[in-house]
Amino acid sequence: KAGKSPEGLVRLAASRQRNTVLIEVQDDGKGMDPAKLRDAAVKKGLMSKEEVSKLSDEEAFNLIFLPGFSTNSVITDVSGRGVGMDVAKTKIESLGGNVSVRSVLGEGSIVTLQLPLTIAIIQSLMIKTAGETYAIPLNNVVRDVGIKSQDIKTIEGQEVILLRGEVLPLLRLNSILDCPVEVDDKENLIVVVVEKMGSHFGFVVDELLGQQEVIIKSLDSKVLRSVKGFAGATILGDGTVCLILDIGTLV
Repeated sequence: KAGKSPEGLVRLAASRQRNTVLIEVQDDGKGMDPAKLRDAAVKKGLMSKEEVSKLSDEEAFNLIFLPGFSTNSVITDVSGRGVGMDVAKTKIESLGGNVSVRSVLGEGSIVTLQLPLTIAIIQSLMIKTAGETYAIPLNNVVRDVGIKSQDIKTIEGQEVILLRGEVLPLLRLNSILDCPVEVDDKENLIVVVVEKMGSHFGFVVDELLGQQEVIIKSLDSKVLRSVKGFAGATILGDGTVCLILDIGTLV
């Protein structure tokens, strides 16, 4: 009747924003009616008519997270008891995250989960620059290459190199991190090619240490949280702390 495809679509998307992982679950169903949600809250005895009348539509959507809340009149094996979203919200918050929902009547709904990276395990490329070890998330890494310093050109003050027919901007990691250190071999350079939003950039590093699976610890300190360029930190096998680079911020 709404002119939609008889097949529904559920879209699951995940992304990282600094110290958090965002997971979005979106459907193209009938959406939620805030008026029906308010009525259900009153019928279930969860809120009074006066209380629900003060709720905005956005606040009404969040009623679905109340214990025992359901708009289903029939209880089945999978729905109607009003515990699913409540349990999900409780579990997510116990991990230090949060969950929210948006909906447009007749178009569908989006549930967004935001989780701290403290519970995330990622594959990383371990590199060394200026005597320090850093981790680059492997999902940002395209490849690593060796180049000659004489092949570097400058365009409008930006160092670049022609790599496989592509003009690749070069970023010297020790300079970005304000850790200038003299390199022994100035002729042969190591470049880690990274991708961000469809564009490629090359980070000049001192040494490649190989790939490693690391557990991300968020930078909880108020002082550290304001420092840009880092997605978090990890503790290596020998007990040393290694910072995880946030490629998006650095670029």
